[in-house]
Amino acid sequence: MKSSDPWWRDVGPFAEIASRLDEVWAIDVHTHLLDAGSFDPRLDPQMPLRLRSTEPSYWEAVSERFGIEVGPGGIEAAASDATRVRADMIDRLGEHGYWIDHLDFTRTEIALVNQEFPEGTDGSRLRWVPYGSDLIYPLPSDSLMARSPKHETGIRSIQSDLQRFLTEAELEEVPADLDGYMGFVDRTLARWKEQGAVAVKFFEAYLRTLLFEDVPLDAARGPSMKPAGRRRCREMRTWPSRTS
Repeated sequence: MKSSDPWWRDVGPFAEIASRLDEVWAIDVHTHLLDAGSFDPRLDPQMPLRLRSTEPSYWEAVSERFGIEVGPGGIEAAASDATRVRADMIDRLGEHGYWIDHLDFTRTEIALVNQEFPEGTDGSRLRWVPYGSDLIYPLPSDSLMARSPKHETGIRSIQSDLQRFLTEAELEEVPADLDGYMGFVDRTLARWKEQGAVAVKFFEAYLRTLLFEDVPLDAARGPSMKPAGRRRCREMRTWPSRTS
């Protein structure tokens, strides 16, 4: 029994349940596994207690996976050593091989990888979940960014992603009207499915309220998607509910 295991794990019927669950591999339904990142203990105050770098189970996992203990140099030194060991493993196994080895080590059968593009996923154990939110900001969002300056970078990144999807659809710019844009959305979703997408993620609550007006299609078709018409739109609230 690990120090981080709950006390009841080896008690009565709980022990029987635990022993059976130990044989079942997991499905990780939400991960950003392939994102680049670095150890940053400054983020600890923003995290739940069990996800902080001071949580004992965190370092039990690091020790088991990379053979690194927290020594006199403290957590940051141990994290640096673990990063080095991980880099050596990637050199030896390759990027994809490393992640398959990692899933095997953690007894994870499938991971649903949330990211903008399919690179790095394989349609089998690393399955792609693209961001539907990338498709619902074709109109100017200046007032939204003014209300929430913290999210300006995120919104601009979303609109940059949209440009890649337009290019993949062999379009030079956002279609001129709503019907044209909805056709582009339908084709993009179909292409995502062909590329292995198993779901679509929306993260609107990070950027704005979830109040979307249920605008009739005829009313939504009124403003043009061109710059002059865009200025007549009330930002994103005049989009029909289909886009949300």
